[in-house]
Amino acid sequence: MPCTSRCSTAGIRPPPTGSARTVRQRSSGRRPADRSAWTPKDILIKVLESWDQIAKQEAAKNAFFRKVYESQRAYASKVVPARRAVYAPYDVGADYYWPEKK
Repeated sequence: MPCTSRCSTAGIRPPPTGSARTVRQRSSGRRPADRSAWTPKDILIKVLESWDQIAKQEAAKNAFFRKVYESQRAYASKVVPARRAVYAPYDVGADYYWPEKK
């Protein structure tokens, strides 16, 4: 939620937006040179597994949530494979034009 004028006059900062990694990068002013500093894949998988549990519980309690969630999953089941087949990996273009400094 964007900060209103009351936030700034009260000295309250709006929360940073983006992933924790993005926020860290912005606050440090640079991107970690070593990708091993990023969140490990096994932790990201655990986050997804946790979300699956939360979504399952919420879908059992809330019919509207279930309807929207199932619709989003159905849409993603078509879009994600198509995107994988059509889009080149982002790093190829990024590394070509703006290689990371060593």
